[in-house]
Amino acid sequence: MQVMKFGGDAIVSGRDSLDYIEGIQCKAAMIVTSGPYAEQSGQLARVTEHLEKIGAKYCCFDQVEPNPEFDSILKGAEKAEAFQPDWIIGLGGGSALDAAKGIWAFYENPQLKGLEMDRLREKGIIKNLRVKAHLMCIPTTSGTGSEATASVVLSDSKKNRKFSFADVRLIPDVAILPPEMTSSMNGSLTANTGVDALTHAIEAYVSNNATDFTDALAEKAVQMIFQYLPLAYLEPGNLEYREKMQNASCIAGMAFASAGLGIVHTIAHAFGGFFHVSHGLANAVTLPYILEYNKSCDRASRKYQRLEELCGFGDLREAVLKLRKTVNIPNTMKEVVNKDDVFEKDIPAMLIHAFQDRCTPYNPIQPSEKDMERLMKIVYYGEEEKIRKL
Repeated sequence: MQVMKFGGDAIVSGRDSLDYIEGIQCKAAMIVTSGPYAEQSGQLARVTEHLEKIGAKYCCFDQVEPNPEFDSILKGAEKAEAFQPDWIIGLGGGSALDAAKGIWAFYENPQLKGLEMDRLREKGIIKNLRVKAHLMCIPTTSGTGSEATASVVLSDSKKNRKFSFADVRLIPDVAILPPEMTSSMNGSLTANTGVDALTHAIEAYVSNNATDFTDALAEKAVQMIFQYLPLAYLEPGNLEYREKMQNASCIAGMAFASAGLGIVHTIAHAFGGFFHVSHGLANAVTLPYILEYNKSCDRASRKYQRLEELCGFGDLREAVLKLRKTVNIPNTMKEVVNKDDVFEKDIPAMLIHAFQDRCTPYNPIQPSEKDMERLMKIVYYGEEEKIRKL
């Protein structure tokens, strides 16, 4: 038996989709953002003007890091407890949306505040949701798909790690996808988040937990991203391209929410935790190397061939490399980090992190410790260094 949930009560897409806010029942909303950009760019005002029209009061919590910290979630939950919102609204990229989910969980479950982060994975530990508030997510980037997923990714900089937990009830009640909110993204953010969404779709497609339903979503997302990401990158003000990328990102999120991910994310989480590389960039750098590794699995290889047929190109990995070149993404993690000695020293701890990562079991091939170390080094140094360094 397979039980799947694709999105919450409503996914609202297209221009002027923020108008949907005027139809909700809301007395008080807490808006979660990542730093002051939402206010400075006018994105926050676009949301609050609709809240004002329905007479809802609101407050903003903007103390969310690019890789949201567990401690920040606790601070946000304290603010929510003081304000008592009946809606929590995540506004921003994946960090803000994940933080909104985490704050919501702790606001609804104050008994969690004294727990270690790891215990959030325990079955049944999150007892209440939608008792005090509902959750709305408004992405302003096109990559994470967090507006349609049940997972939360947090950081613990004290222990150099990223951590995720999931509960199907954490899928937001409402996801709003206004393309005009993404038009201010710069080129690197458009590129990194776009290839992040592509990674979600491809990893969901070859996941050990993939189904006919998630395959249909993943195939559509892959086709859309290959078509529209270069266009959105080259013409950032074109709202049609922005809308297509937001939709593709959400569709990819729906796919991996049920199918799971793989070791592209495992390795990206390790580099994010130890070197604070942004999540989208880490995935974008890692993806081609894992495509090559997974090809030795017959099932994954056949599914890669299916994507090649659908998209009309000869080799999936080569197509990803061409796309990365078009949108100016680095080829290796060394180009991003460039700390060889630190990387070599941290490899044993990164390996522990990798085999504890909840994405690893869904990969079509289960790597040995030796394989995982080899892959991390290939991602860091690149193929040209493969023979010399390994």
